[in-house]
Amino acid sequence: MYRSDKTVCTNWGGYTLFHVGANALSVRRGLLQFDVSSLPRWARIQSATLSVYATETLRGAGVVGVHRVTTPWAEGSGINTCTGDGATWLTAGLGPAWLTPGGDFSGTGVASVTKQAGDTPGWDSFDITGLVRGWVGGTYPNDGVMLKLDDESFSPCTTITNCNYWAYASNDYKLDPTLRPKLTISYRW
Repeated sequence: MYRSDKTVCTNWGGYTLFHVGANALSVRRGLLQFDVSSLPRWARIQSATLSVYATETLRGAGVVGVHRVTTPWAEGSGINTCTGDGATWLTAGLGPAWLTPGGDFSGTGVASVTKQAGDTPGWDSFDITGLVRGWVGGTYPNDGVMLKLDDESFSPCTTITNCNYWAYASNDYKLDPTLRPKLTISYRW
């Protein structure tokens, strides 16, 4: 999802990357969802790790948090276009608007990683075991997760390139499909 002063209707669901962070012109958040319906409700989830691949050397620093999404949403087919078929800053893509622009999510993050300027491309892993237990056990619906920068303020951003803003491979990443987001679950009966 993308918010800027110019447009809030853009959908990025068909793009090869998703962005997380803020720069002088925009705030970006990533939505992900994994189907866990094949796991039986009685499965004992021992671990669940969300892995996303950062595709470029970081220009900024910050904490990327994973938050539980609380409203159903649709991915859409846009590539920085207003397609009307998926989540945007204002809509979940399934009818009405988000209750809060930028998406409906739990304010408390379930996991986070700290990013430093100069970090090279590589995997970021988040322990979301408790969240997956809740999905599988029926504590709350699986509306996916949102990745967002903990501090999305534009300050001290002065240009597009010097801020806390970076890219992750999406489920449409074609350069190397093995770098697409993964959810690894370990469970027993």
